[in-house]
Amino acid sequence: SVRVTGDEGLCASCERVMAVEGVEDCRAFGKKYGYPYRLKARTGAYDGKGNYVVRDEASVQEAVATLSPAKLYAE
Repeated sequence: SVRVTGDEGLCASCERVMAVEGVEDCRAFGKKYGYPYRLKARTGAYDGKGNYVVRDEASVQEAVATLSPAKLYAE
């Protein structure tokens, strides 16, 4: 099931989670599941640290660069 939280309309718990390796994977996730989505560091992410809200395809590059060099997943 999907729970929506806050004004952003983002999933708090989703079945749509994917490990991503870079910009192209992030764009593919956005095309498949839509925007916005969260990009998160696989480790060390807590209390909003290591997280980025990807609002549209134009923000993918910045999101990946901001969280680099962490290994990432999208949800």
